[in-house]
Amino acid sequence: MRKITIFISFALLITIVFVPGCTSTPQQDTAPQIPLITPIPDKAASPPLLFVTEQYPPYNYAVNGSLKGISVDLLRAISDKNNLGIVDNQIQLMPWADAYQIAQGRNNTVLFSTIRLPEREKQFLWVGPIGTSQKVIFAKKDRAINISRSEDLKKYRIGYVKGDAAQSQLQALGVADDHIIAYTDVPLLIAGTLKDRIDLWCYGDLAGRFFSRQETGNPDTFAVVYTLNKQDLYYAFNKDTPNSVVKSFQDALDAIRSPTNQSGVSEYQRIVIKYV
Repeated sequence: MRKITIFISFALLITIVFVPGCTSTPQQDTAPQIPLITPIPDKAASPPLLFVTEQYPPYNYAVNGSLKGISVDLLRAISDKNNLGIVDNQIQLMPWADAYQIAQGRNNTVLFSTIRLPEREKQFLWVGPIGTSQKVIFAKKDRAINISRSEDLKKYRIGYVKGDAAQSQLQALGVADDHIIAYTDVPLLIAGTLKDRIDLWCYGDLAGRFFSRQETGNPDTFAVVYTLNKQDLYYAFNKDTPNSVVKSFQDALDAIRSPTNQSGVSEYQRIVIKYV
């Protein structure tokens, strides 16, 4: 009988110790609730500005790894005015199609030098103009191709760099899509012409001459056989970039373009004179 009494007492003790832990309200019910709205990160959390561009002299290009050009120097001048401290590793040189895609998909990214076309208008926020681009049609001199009017272009296969504004300009001149051939870069464009895979190639005048000399070693390999309309060049910001950032760039560029001394020469003109 004594053993039974001891057993019952022990069982009651176990119940008193363990049951409250099993029946009490779970601890997480009394913990603070997670806010339903995620706090907006402060400006410091935004990604740093990234500038993407291509080899397109005299506006943007590299010599022995050093970035140069009108647009690059303007960018540095804008950085100085806005105390941005932009460094060279924030400016990346790459194929145009890649740069274009990155600028569309990454916030705080700037594509330059970009022709402001109607079909591009809503894809970016714009700062400029920073200059003009004159697209021309190149042909091998030894083929003696003569283009006297835009109609003459329709019978030729014309190459251009993928993503370049040359495509829409050629289409506007009535050249059929199957006669407009895309290449990934200018060296391949030139090689295609030299091998007669295409008849002509379309690119910026000054940049095209630069690449022609670089790829062939002979400035007389190609001749300009047709000239297209001039178009303005801009810095194209990803459309989700804060408007305040875009406005600060435009204000700085406007100030750089204004005359700064008694001779009436602006900082912008001094930059351009270095390259043209």
